[in-house]
Amino acid sequence: MSAFLPLTSITFAIWTFLMFRTLIGQRRRSVSRTGRAFPSLADTLLEWRHWLTATEHARDRWQLLITTLILFALIALNATQFPAQPNLTIPS
Repeated sequence: MSAFLPLTSITFAIWTFLMFRTLIGQRRRSVSRTGRAFPSLADTLLEWRHWLTATEHARDRWQLLITTLILFALIALNATQFPAQPNLTIPS
């Protein structure tokens, strides 16, 4: 078993928390701004633009970016630890 697998799982849990926190926060801001329970696609895109450009979300953006890059690196390391093996036996 690779030592990277538990680390990948923990990193994925952190990434999941950060992503859901971002999405729920965007929805909350969009609902409070529009007053509608189900914001439109345009409202959602405005919230993404706000999140990507506002200085108050800079720390959240960096945390999510760094966690994503670490997760990608760990996935690549796991893939190199256990390369795909073709099944050469034909079941009878």
